[in-house]
Amino acid sequence: MADLRSHRLARRLVLGLAVVVIALAVVGSVLIALEFLRQP
Repeated sequence: MADLRSHRLARRLVLGLAVVVIALAVVGSVLIALEFLRQP
């Protein structure tokens, strides 16, 4: 039972990391796009 619980926790950790990475990528791309738009 403990093994299954730790596996579920690891899965939730991986999902959380994936969400953070995707959010960082989106924010980074938006900032880069804003920098490009700001240039004349």
